[in-house]
Amino acid sequence: MDKEIIIGKIVAPHGVRGDIRILPLTEKPDLFLDLEYLLLEGGKKLTVKNARFQKRMILVTTKEVTSMNEAELLRDKNIYIKASVWYNKTKEINENY
Repeated sequence: MDKEIIIGKIVAPHGVRGDIRILPLTEKPDLFLDLEYLLLEGGKKLTVKNARFQKRMILVTTKEVTSMNEAELLRDKNIYIKASVWYNKTKEINENY
């Protein structure tokens, strides 16, 4: 079974359309820009439509979260990545530098 690594934490909603503000907890926050989905506790997946930096945070728009209220329910949730996916993504980032 593939282990999961915590790579970020949802800290707040951003705006009224359900964007999510994430604090990256990884040395390679660029990997958020290439994720297809956010993996939450309990295996719940949110499909990433758009991800961008804003200062030290990552702002993410997902397919499933469409309002500020829905985003607020996700506050303080950890974001995980499968260890094998993390390894492949960070390897790609390192090769680009």
